[in-house]
Order: sequence, then C-alpha cells, then structure tokens
Amino acid sequence: MFIQQTPEGVERLVTSASDLTAASACEFAFLRRVDARLGRDVVVPADDDPMLARAGALGDEHERRVLAQLREQLGEGSPGEPGGVVEIPRPLSMDPEALTDVAEQTVVALQGKANVVFQATFFDPAQREGNAADGGPEPVIGFIGFADFLELQPDGSYEGQDSKLARRARVTALMQLAAYAEQLERLGIPVSPEATLILGDGARSVHKIADIAPVFRSRRARLHELLLERYAAVGPDGHRETAPAVT
Repeated sequence: MFIQQTPEGVERLVTSASDLTAASACEFAFLRRVDARLGRDVVVPADDDPMLARAGALGDEHERRVLAQLREQLGEGSPGEPGGVVEIPRPLSMDPEALTDVAEQTVVALQGKANVVFQATFFDPAQREGNAADGGPEPVIGFIGFADFLELQPDGSYEGQDSKLARRARVTALMQLAAYAEQLERLGIPVSPEATLILGDGARSVHKIADIAPVFRSRRARLHELLLERYAAVGPDGHRETAPAVT
C-alpha cells in the first residue's frame, strides 16, 4: 500500500493484489506496515529475508521462461496491432500520471487484440470512493495491479494467467487472478470465464472465475475495512501520525 494525493487534495490509499495476499496471510503484520506508511512510530522488519529473495529470483526466472516460450510461438507484437506478444513497460514512478500512462498502453494492446499482453498494468484510482466523515473526508482507495500474462482466447476474450513457482494452486494466487478479471471487466474488455496458474513444474491449473470471485470480494472488503480503521485512528493530539500502532 502507498499513498497518493488526488487533484482535490484527498489522500488515496493505493492497494495491490500483494496487499490482499499479505492481509489474508496475517492481518497484524500487514497493519504494522500500514502504520509505518501512515507515519506512526512503529518498526517493521526489513524485507531482506534471503530465502524470500531467492524464491523471488526463481519466480522471476520461471516467468521469463514462460515469456520466452510465448515469444517463440507467437512472435513480438506491437501495441494496437493484432497478434504477437506485447510487453507493457514498468511505470517510471508510482505517481498517478505514470501509472495512468502504462495502464492506457495496456488498454491499447488489449483493444488491438495482441495474442498475449505481458505485465499488463491496471490502475483504478477510485476503487472505493471516500465519504465525508467527522474530522475530514475518508481516503479514496485505489488499486494497482500487474498481471503476468493476459492471453487472447478464440472467442475474443482474455484469460488471466499467472506464473507461480509453487507446484499447486494457492488461494492467494487465485485471488490475484480474480482481481485482474475484475479489472478487465471494468475496462470493457471481454473476460474469459476461466483463469490459469502456470506452476513451477510447467503444469497448468485452470480455475473458474465464478468460483474464485466471491472469496476475492470478501477478502477485498475486509482489506478496505482494515485500511479505513487504521487511517481513522488518531492520537491524543488528534493527529493521525501519533495514533498508537496496532498491537
């Protein structure tokens, strides 16, 4: 989660599929990091676990192998042109303008019917609108997501596919696919009723979005609830930064 300012001066809490995973795994650890983001006096462990770093590197290698296979099969594509594999560049920053730019490039590639869009970027600046509240408005809650692969299906829809080093499907990975399916629908892009995890051993685990979506929506609602509760907390002086950290 990170914070942006809207043009109206309201704060925007930008969440990701990774936040959904983190909050589902351990709400306490997630909220400690949220408190740190909100400027509270809390120390969180550094993200320097060598095992996690190694797992991340192996996951990136797996993703690149899948990408290389797709490029060999389908060739390189150009945004806005049909066919091929189109890679969306990473945003230059996490500013709204930079995120909007790459999100728009994603839409161009999808509307142009690329066979595969790699690292498709979704930016929903107002997934949940803020409401007026005592002491000031609630923050807007946005969403940022980077889908590994979106593959064009014979019926013209796009199927979300994520490469995962694991050898079996996990609920948290499936919720990410549900999040991306929702974003495709928001953009008016036809969505496949299925999504696929490309596992570490090369196996493909196919799942119906209709089975995943209810769990995803429930966990997303809980994520938003947690964020709004922590954002609203204030210290004795009425300032958010002096609120006691979650314990």
